[in-house]
Amino acid sequence: MNKSKVPAFDAESQRPRLKSPYSSSHSSLGDLVEKHQSHLRYTIVATSRLCLAGLVLVTSLLFYFRYPFQPSPHMQQQTVAQAASVSHAIAGWHDRLAPYPGGSQSFHPKRKDLAFVQLRDTPVQADAFTAALFAPDVVVDARGVVSTLGKDDWQGLVDVAKRAVTQTPQTGGPQNQWRIKHERTSYPIDWLRVATASEGDDFKEVSVYGFDGVREELEEPVGEIKVLPTELKEVFNLIGEARDGYKRGNEDLEVIQRVKAILPPAATSLHTTTATQPSPHMQQQTVAQATSVSPAIAGWHDRLTPYPGGSQSFYPKRKDLAFVQLRSTMMQPEGFTAALFAPDVVVDARGVVSMLGDDDWQGLVDVAKRAVTQTPQAGGFRNQWRIRHGSTCHPIDLLRVATASEGDNFKEVSVYGFDGGRGELEQPVGGIKVLPTELKEVFNLVGEARDGYEIGHEDLEVIQRVKAILRPAV
Repeated sequence: MNKSKVPAFDAESQRPRLKSPYSSSHSSLGDLVEKHQSHLRYTIVATSRLCLAGLVLVTSLLFYFRYPFQPSPHMQQQTVAQAASVSHAIAGWHDRLAPYPGGSQSFHPKRKDLAFVQLRDTPVQADAFTAALFAPDVVVDARGVVSTLGKDDWQGLVDVAKRAVTQTPQTGGPQNQWRIKHERTSYPIDWLRVATASEGDDFKEVSVYGFDGVREELEEPVGEIKVLPTELKEVFNLIGEARDGYKRGNEDLEVIQRVKAILPPAATSLHTTTATQPSPHMQQQTVAQATSVSPAIAGWHDRLTPYPGGSQSFYPKRKDLAFVQLRSTMMQPEGFTAALFAPDVVVDARGVVSMLGDDDWQGLVDVAKRAVTQTPQAGGFRNQWRIRHGSTCHPIDLLRVATASEGDNFKEVSVYGFDGGRGELEQPVGGIKVLPTELKEVFNLVGEARDGYEIGHEDLEVIQRVKAILRPAV
């Protein structure tokens, strides 16, 4: 009979005495070597991962400091998600408004309560108003109607507006403007200014040319950005609701003017700001200078001589550009009037290249320079002066004059509705109520370049050569 093997017992513990795995020197040495190799492999892997993490960290920091204005992909996704969630929640806010206690006429705005304001510039309404929000819950819409907003709607609009001016790159240039690509010109400019400090004294701004809620491709990239950022699409779509029900001529102008009156100077108007009026002595001197030059060079277009080799042989250079005048009309948003190039060349509205006499060339340049240096700044986009008319959709003439060598620095002035006769302004510029003489002189004189012009009969190839060397802002 076989007996089961019973393990030996330890006399003290009364537990079975088990065989140690290290009972033999052979197995003990092998296990130690294997354990050592395992620790070595772990150390190598851990060190490699640590080095890799350090490399990623250093690379990320270098990239961040090299491109500080670009949010990380994660931040971009987070910002887009935030804007989308807020936008969805407050969309339709204009339909949820409640009447302002006492009615619109009882509202008297204070700048310290201003959260943001949005203005709009169009060819027919240079100083249009879209909306303004005031703490704690007030909105004035494009009709001039004052209402109260629900807490969530009010705060949502403010948050979206603040993100638009703090979480998008700066484009540079006037009013931090983004420009959407269109096939033609003369689209509206929407301009948002957001209070970023207490008392409404510090503002950040952003504007978009050609915003229609659909197109988003930019005329030129901003950094690496080729389409309008989501934050801007959101804010201009949302605040755009303030124009629901708006009809020009039916707005409460008194309420809107109260709002405009308390805006910081830079936002008072896109086209009319307080300007320093020249002294009477300077005005008289300037008028005398312009009057003496004007008769001498009037009729210059009739004294032109052909350009050697003909118009097609002329290839303009930007460094020679003295000034250019463009014209925007409903029929021709990108019309061309004239350009002067040193030492004696003019291209007129027909695209004909000709030679000017020395006195005529210098006289035109002098009159153009006085127009941009000896008249007050009207303020706003294109330094535009607006002549009062009984109708809308009049031409806009834009003059840009080189003020430094190489044609790289320009000053500009534009006039809406110039016809050579009317001079009364829609709104005073400073204390000036009529178009300055310097501007009447220059636009009358340069306007001779349109003599004989017929739309469709111009030399477009020559005109495009001129436009191609103009700075992008032109």
